[in-house]
Amino acid sequence: MSNLADRIAKIQEKIDQEQQRLSDLKARETAQERKNDARRKILYGAAFLALVKDQEDERQAKSFKKIHEFIYNRKDRKFLGLSEPTEKSQSDEDEQNIDSTETPDLPFKNSRAACDRN
Repeated sequence: MSNLADRIAKIQEKIDQEQQRLSDLKARETAQERKNDARRKILYGAAFLALVKDQEDERQAKSFKKIHEFIYNRKDRKFLGLSEPTEKSQSDEDEQNIDSTETPDLPFKNSRAACDRN
């Protein structure tokens, strides 16, 4: 009977080790996804800033105003020197409904439609 109990204990130990490995791998995957997301945001942000840099002042202001609509966090808005977010007006919602072409490969909705307008 002792032999059987030893085998069970060894198998249970292996199961526990594999579960720990699985947990470690999942944590590593989650960390990598966060890094990739941060990198994606930095690259898109830098590309946006480079694009806007060469625009005329009026168009540049319009581009930033549109981007500012997507910054909701009060701390972020304060950091950027933006006013408190206001409720969306009906015309803003109508404009958003018109441009509902989604681009699932990009991290921003309506990216293709926004580019087509400019």
